[in-house]
Amino acid sequence: MLDHYGREFFYGKRMLEVGCGDGTIGNFFYLLGCEVVCSDVRPEFLEEVKRRNEEIEVHRVDLNTEWPFEGHFDIILHLGVLYHLENPEFSIRKACDSCDHLVLDSELTIGGTGIHTLPEVAPTKFFSDEGNDHAFDGEQGDQTATGCRPSIGWIEQTFGDGGFTSEMYRQGTYDNHPFPIKLGWKDETTTGWVNGRRGLWFAKRENIDD
Repeated sequence: MLDHYGREFFYGKRMLEVGCGDGTIGNFFYLLGCEVVCSDVRPEFLEEVKRRNEEIEVHRVDLNTEWPFEGHFDIILHLGVLYHLENPEFSIRKACDSCDHLVLDSELTIGGTGIHTLPEVAPTKFFSDEGNDHAFDGEQGDQTATGCRPSIGWIEQTFGDGGFTSEMYRQGTYDNHPFPIKLGWKDETTTGWVNGRRGLWFAKRENIDD
């Protein structure tokens, strides 16, 4: 992000980081001069954000159905959370309505133009300590938690529908890795998806100067 925008870009900007986790990224940009708002669905993460920096505003939000943020943001960071949502379109469209610049990172499905939904229940027998890095459903999470894998075409079309131009980061391979069988990528005719990809986009509202 620093290479793309330059450090000076962030000074004085109003930033929202959704799915912030422990707030490491948001706090970094706070130190570069941003006014930062952080959100996550897990209260223990928000407690950690405030423990680290009381100046950061926090909100507990389920991005499948909620968008309580007031006012307009110069930039929204939507990193590593889209694929944990059952309803990814809601949060992207709300983000596009609420900012001039949007940075999006997600795990993806390969090919096509749609979205694959899939169970994302944690912990699993493969990763017993991953419970706070999966789809969240209800107060404590349950056995019906659902995530997704959007396609590149769907993400870029959604940006366009929201009045945004977008640029996918293409310096080498951003992130290729096998998807564990636990993710349930199977149908009646194949043995399931075994390789996936992660994508990063820099998007901005049309006719907005940097």
